[in-house]
Amino acid sequence: MLYEYVMAPNGRRELLFVGSNCQELLELEEKDFLADATLFAALVLEEDLQRLIAEDVAANLEGVAFTSEVRIQTSSGRRKWVQLSSRPNPPTDSGTVVWSGFMLDVTERKLVEEQVRQLALFDPLTSLPNRRLLNDRLLQAMSASDRSGAQGALMVLDLDNFKIINDKYGHLAGDELLIEAAARLKRSVRAMDTVGRFGGDEFVVMLSELSLDAADSMQQASAVAEKIRSALAEPFLLQVTETGQALGTVQHRCGASIGAILFSGLAVDQDSLIKGADAAMYRAKAAGRNQVRFCAASNGSG
Repeated sequence: MLYEYVMAPNGRRELLFVGSNCQELLELEEKDFLADATLFAALVLEEDLQRLIAEDVAANLEGVAFTSEVRIQTSSGRRKWVQLSSRPNPPTDSGTVVWSGFMLDVTERKLVEEQVRQLALFDPLTSLPNRRLLNDRLLQAMSASDRSGAQGALMVLDLDNFKIINDKYGHLAGDELLIEAAARLKRSVRAMDTVGRFGGDEFVVMLSELSLDAADSMQQASAVAEKIRSALAEPFLLQVTETGQALGTVQHRCGASIGAILFSGLAVDQDSLIKGADAAMYRAKAAGRNQVRFCAASNGSG
């Protein structure tokens, strides 16, 4: 949709022209929009509106073109992504500056971008952060710890007796167990914490903003690890199918071996933290599985 407007002396935008796609794009009548330019702002989602206003004001003060993308909700309740692009024309003899621009419905492109982002950063089965996103969040948590002094903890856990499910009932049952395990992990931690999946039956949990005191942080992380271990030790009820036909429900006990390591600041790199938690996890397996072990030191040595 094409449009033209001027900024009135009182700072209000006055529309001079709007294109015929106004109804299709914004579900607004042309005459109504021409009479009241603020109707568009009323469609923009609140979390995007302040950014749009700031970008618009800056462009008008500097007299430069600008492009912005915002989410709107039309009168029918439909949500869209809209791109606005505006540029100033040379001033008229009276000094008035007419701005020309257009709006585009970019919803499909934004959906594709989000799908690409999901594939790049999230595990497709469980929708948990993958290794790439987990590494990014771990670095952020380490940097925050460096500023605040609050410690964090990283846990690597491996589901015990998982291979039995795939071998006995097939990969669909195994996938169902992994999805339920991911849900239990998310319920066991705070919203600020991160649960990720590295692949197979290996998950990672990152706890941030624990205590400033190492002993207190160890106690907090131990409590969460035990909560996770108990949650995963509860039986899983799985729907078993064969060639698309439901065969019934089976109960499977899994449990998890959990290795953990505390971190504080940026003294130790991410790979060393992961290796340390991983080594502790293997010690938990060696000790009989379904147990929690902490890395002896936060240098990744295990």
